[in-house]
Amino acid sequence: TYGCTVWIDVAADGVFNELFFNYDSLTVLISAIGLFLFCKNIQIKAPKVKRGITFIGSLTFKIYLVHYPVIMFMTGYGIRNRMIESLPRSVFYFSFIGTAFLVSLILAILSSVLWEWIVKGVYKVQNVTKRNQYN
Repeated sequence: TYGCTVWIDVAADGVFNELFFNYDSLTVLISAIGLFLFCKNIQIKAPKVKRGITFIGSLTFKIYLVHYPVIMFMTGYGIRNRMIESLPRSVFYFSFIGTAFLVSLILAILSSVLWEWIVKGVYKVQNVTKRNQYN
């Protein structure tokens, strides 16, 4: 997807066209299948790397849910345009995608921590209520 956008689309006329970035694009499907097969067959031996991947893997659905609003926020507040103007095109794509991913990851972690805090708080309230009920 990235390669098609940079080397085919932008190189042709110098203008960003979201043709290869659309979710219904053939290049997105091919990229997703390739990434899936790569991840399915990879063998990781380092325990820290394994833990990191497992941790991020547990947050993928939350990252997926948050990434689009993050991208729209970055676009709506002009962050994307400032990055386009200040960075070379090929660097822009990596930095924009990386920034959107990191912000989405941070929001996913925060939502997980908040959810755990809420669940533990509700559990404590339920236990106190049950204890008071039987006394």
